[in-house]
Amino acid sequence: MKKLSKAVLICISVLLFACSAKPETVQEAEETTEKTEETAETETKDELQDLTYMNGTMLYSTVLNMVSDPVHYDGQKMRVRGYFAIGRDPDGNTVYGCVIPDATACCKQGFLIHLAEGEFPEEGQWFDVEGTFRYEMKQFTTDLILEDARIIQIIG
Repeated sequence: MKKLSKAVLICISVLLFACSAKPETVQEAEETTEKTEETAETETKDELQDLTYMNGTMLYSTVLNMVSDPVHYDGQKMRVRGYFAIGRDPDGNTVYGCVIPDATACCKQGFLIHLAEGEFPEEGQWFDVEGTFRYEMKQFTTDLILEDARIIQIIG
């Protein structure tokens, strides 16, 4: 009987030790994963995301993704190509934008441009612009904005 109780005590000790060690190991693994994800996100936001090389379909899909999930892109440095447009917001203020047509030019998305310095191209002219992605949620729409933007090149 003593041999059986010693065996049971040893098994219980091993199980308790093993169970108490696992949560720390799992917790450490979770903390490491969280730190890695935070570091990767920070590094990604610091890198320039150049959308000028994408074909029309890919570009349209990416910009549509930005409209659907703007939080994911917020603060990211971007370079886009489109044509310059001037418009008015619902309050009547003049707004400046980069319009990006899709591959068939039937559907358009775009960014509002807030220039840090320099001058805008002529309306309708194609250009590359670089800035920091921001967004504004409104009642029925989401505005995509390139803040602290600068014109990289005017095309044509």
